[in-house]
Amino acid sequence: MSTGTRANIYLDEDLLNAAKQVGLNVSAVCRQALAAEVEAYENAKLPEFRRVEAFQEGRPVAFLGKSVATRDTAGFGQELTAYLTPKSGLVFVVDDFEKGGSDRFARVRMITAVYTELDEYFEESERDHPDGVEFEQKIAEACGRIYFEFLDI
Repeated sequence: MSTGTRANIYLDEDLLNAAKQVGLNVSAVCRQALAAEVEAYENAKLPEFRRVEAFQEGRPVAFLGKSVATRDTAGFGQELTAYLTPKSGLVFVVDDFEKGGSDRFARVRMITAVYTELDEYFEESERDHPDGVEFEQKIAEACGRIYFEFLDI
């Protein structure tokens, strides 16, 4: 049996108070979350995968991913990145700007699409951007596939 070691974890005061109000054991929750993160990294066993944090449908989420393709989205200051996951999935994340307090803008990562299987992604015949051929080729190459351009004829 291991003995406990102290570590300081800095939490937002509102979050800590909310956790106490609902009776959560903050130490246990932190231990479980840290153990899950360590396990995810150990399972990946691939140094090129890193933790990516983003928002999906308004909630903060994280996943392990390797950036395989990036492109500017129609010149709006947004950048779309495709991430390959250790379990052979694809996650598309757009870096966008969200208005914050005092008329400041903060960069926010938003998940736009998740494919748990590569076939699911590659079976789609048309893409939403006509300029995305190079982007699609990079994704296919990273996944060990050949990109076939769809001809609308």
